[in-house]
Amino acid sequence: PTGAESLAEYLDVDLDLGDDAADGFDPATLPDRLTSCLPGGITVVAAAIVDTGVMSLQQAVTSCTWHLEVGGTTGSQLAAVAARALAADEIVITRERKSKQVTDDLRPYLLALSVVGESPDGALLEAEVGTQPRSVRPSELLAALDPVLTERRVTRIHQWMTLDGVRCEPLSPGGPVASSSAHAEVRAS
Repeated sequence: PTGAESLAEYLDVDLDLGDDAADGFDPATLPDRLTSCLPGGITVVAAAIVDTGVMSLQQAVTSCTWHLEVGGTTGSQLAAVAARALAADEIVITRERKSKQVTDDLRPYLLALSVVGESPDGALLEAEVGTQPRSVRPSELLAALDPVLTERRVTRIHQWMTLDGVRCEPLSPGGPVASSSAHAEVRAS
């Protein structure tokens, strides 16, 4: 979401390789080529060719892991909030979707929740939330857990998908690159 940091952004891109197709395009060159076109501080770390017709990333990602720096609380206070949330049968909120107020139960989306550290002004909460059929914004989660919690810094650290029953990230830096046709969809991270 707007205002959040991310260590886990993925992008599906259709490339017309032009002359590179005849020269044997090497996807390993793509991260440097893309990074040079991006604003400072944004770095592409890996790329892979993905066969056309595979599920889009938006469809494939099933959950995200977030680090939320929460102000005005201690680790033990936040751990108690997390324990209550995980023990709850439902966590109901009203939120705006497509200009309409909708009531949702966030509990099925809350896959994991734990305090993983303290900060000078509060504590660090790690949350894994499901993304299907729609996602939960970190600010919505905090408001549902306890309206007095103050969001200080939010960072998405992972996006997860399941392939052949195994949980994995869409693309790992330095991971293998699959071969495909000259006009292919390229997944960049």
